[in-house]
Amino acid sequence: MIFAGILAGGIGSRVENSKLPKQFLTIHGIPMVIITIKKFLKTNKIDKVIIGINSEYTKLLNKILIKYNIDLDRIIIVTGGKTRFETLINITKKAYENDNNSIVISHDCARPFVSEKIILENLESVTYDSATTTSIPVIDSIIVRNEKFESVNVPNREMILLDQGPQAFYFSKFLNLIDLLKKEEISNYMEVGKLYINNSLKVKIITGEKMNFKVTTQQDFDYSEFLIEKGIIKDEMYSYR
Repeated sequence: MIFAGILAGGIGSRVENSKLPKQFLTIHGIPMVIITIKKFLKTNKIDKVIIGINSEYTKLLNKILIKYNIDLDRIIIVTGGKTRFETLINITKKAYENDNNSIVISHDCARPFVSEKIILENLESVTYDSATTTSIPVIDSIIVRNEKFESVNVPNREMILLDQGPQAFYFSKFLNLIDLLKKEEISNYMEVGKLYINNSLKVKIITGEKMNFKVTTQQDFDYSEFLIEKGIIKDEMYSYR
């Protein structure tokens, strides 16, 4: 089986004046969490979607899933951890309970405009002993600073990418690597790539897309609305109000 792991455990503190985590805020009338879930459900390679979320919002999520006619037979909800990486571990362990050796493709709920092309390329490229990640080239010069906020190095930007996600991996391999970590080492990680690199495993890079940006601030929500209104981002779901 192939599981999509949606990381939705955050509280969205960077969206001002919001009483709800940002994953429940709407883009063109649709909660962002629904947009992201639907992107994976419409991909026929995905068997189930596992959503990692703060337990305080489980009832609200269930209510929204029903309202938007999401196929609940393909949805699993798990409690998120204290960090993004702990939520990813919880998602992966739940996948393992359902099928002990297959693939998780993990993705931030706050990147709702991921394309089917990116999803499929991750799934086609992953192997048992390698993970995948999705990244785009930087277009600006990169500088490294010191503690005094002085520039101390300007790396070659051709060798630097901005990581987006999704990432794909075989969950039994991932959990084996987690078992090798000491409890205090868990906090050193945010995503799969660093874990694999630190264990001398390959992380294949899938070329990302500009539209796969992270919706973090109110400006990002406004920009998303603009892109949809202008027809730059197109999807039949946005006709729903």
